[in-house]
Amino acid sequence: MKKSMILLLIIATIACQQRSTKEEPTTISGIYSKEDSALVNTAKMFFKIIPEQANQSENQVTDAKVKLGQVLFYDTRLSKTGNNSCNSCHNLSTYGVDNVSTSKGDAGQTGERNSPTVFNASLHNMQFWDGRAATIEEQAGMPILNPVEMAIPHKGFLVTKLHKDTVYHKLFTSAFPGEPEPVSFANVRNAIGAFERTLLTPSRFDKFMGGDLTALNPDEKALDMVLKGLVRNNLKFGARYCPCRVKSGDKEKDKEIKTVENLKRVLNDIKKTYNDEGHIKG
Repeated sequence: MKKSMILLLIIATIACQQRSTKEEPTTISGIYSKEDSALVNTAKMFFKIIPEQANQSENQVTDAKVKLGQVLFYDTRLSKTGNNSCNSCHNLSTYGVDNVSTSKGDAGQTGERNSPTVFNASLHNMQFWDGRAATIEEQAGMPILNPVEMAIPHKGFLVTKLHKDTVYHKLFTSAFPGEPEPVSFANVRNAIGAFERTLLTPSRFDKFMGGDLTALNPDEKALDMVLKGLVRNNLKFGARYCPCRVKSGDKEKDKEIKTVENLKRVLNDIKKTYNDEGHIKG
């Protein structure tokens, strides 16, 4: 009798645990919320998750390539007279830009267009302002040979220069094993491209979109209204007030764009214009 009672108690306990599990659906970060789910779905209409690394089938990212690419990115020997490196115009300590309207090249000449940031550039479907390069690897080689920028006269000039450095020879051999001529202009491009494919900026917002519902605080989640408004109105309102727009050329206006108070004003303007459902108020 006692054994039967104990067995019944065990079965009852297991059944209760199973029922409890079914009644409390959870995410990887806690209790499931309809509001959170709706916000994630809205965000995914507008954004994609920024990955940790932007891989490409034709140029697989490896540690050896990234190491070589990083060294090349900072090396002024990639310019004719040694005045410029990739980092000169795309300074990684200042968000991947040089903070001037047009950049100064190896011989002191200035280009015709502003240097865009290299952060997240590998995710773009084209490179340069006019889209003349399809990939970050193709883009990496063009400034090196541009007479106004890094002014290397031809590919062989740079390859010969790098060949003389025994450290580079080891780095190229390690990054491109099995190749008869690892030190090549194509591999300079591929190594820099591999390095730039790691220059990505995933944030807490990306974690939230990926399922971590605790990544954003309640105030940040309240921006659901803003997202809905932007999506429903084809970004027209967002484009008008986007604080990330290209520099206007007016230093005072650019300074105003970047202030926290200005961003607060933008958000307040949006809240005045849209209701909680993302519709323009009547």
